[in-house]
Amino acid sequence: MATLTIQNAHILDPICGIDAIRTVTFDYDGEDKTINGEGCYLFPSFVDVHVHFRDPGFTHKETLETGSAAALHGGFGHVVCMANTKPVMAGEEITAFYERTNKLPVHVYTVSALTDNLKGDVLVDMEDAAHRGAVGFSDDGFPLENVALLKEALRRAKALDLPISLHEEDPNYVYNPGVDSRYGEPFGLKGAEAMAEYSLAARDLSLAYFIGAKLDIQHISCDLTAGLVDTFAAAGANVLGELTPHHMTMTGEDIAVHGTLAKMTRLFARRRIGTNWRNL
Repeated sequence: MATLTIQNAHILDPICGIDAIRTVTFDYDGEDKTINGEGCYLFPSFVDVHVHFRDPGFTHKETLETGSAAALHGGFGHVVCMANTKPVMAGEEITAFYERTNKLPVHVYTVSALTDNLKGDVLVDMEDAAHRGAVGFSDDGFPLENVALLKEALRRAKALDLPISLHEEDPNYVYNPGVDSRYGEPFGLKGAEAMAEYSLAARDLSLAYFIGAKLDIQHISCDLTAGLVDTFAAAGANVLGELTPHHMTMTGEDIAVHGTLAKMTRLFARRRIGTNWRNL
């Protein structure tokens, strides 16, 4: 076992409360090596709770191996894969998934689908999925409209001490996915209203609060939704939210520059651009 020494790096570790310039040494496979880290920041490996490795079923887009390599080179040591694979990730597919992740260069986990084949009608065997190693439940790009079903899911997830991760996009307010309704007119599109996101988020945060379940609001694009997560978290709810880099760096005004290239739509998840995160 060799050692890797990084000298004079600015270490930022929020968990250990470290914000200082230090020299650190690690054990690693290879030859002894020393790096001058002056002027550089050193972080613990990052965690991404929402990735799409598309494996199995869509390996022409990504595989466990290529996705893990990208994560490693981006500084991510832990990633959580979504369930929109083929077959959908549930039951025996979860066991097969983990049989393939042992030799990957980063820690790769998966959620289970929340409902059978992501259809929103019948819950999967959540207890079996947890036993097989699922770290949560999500239908990813499909919002769960059935309130009674969601209540049952939250109660079962609470008993398992696992989170449910939800895509909040009420179809009643979506006319063209991936387009902010305020900026769609020049392209002949009605787009999607912000109400599509924060109406479902408010409903589901309320349910999670009163049931006491863990809830993650996926890829937030509206400042009001972010505020709702903050409010419920401050009230004691076990909730959090996630967002994507382009929601931090772009607004609807960027459509004037990029045109339809600013429309962000994927196979399932439809991500809107338009709310001004810079004002948060």
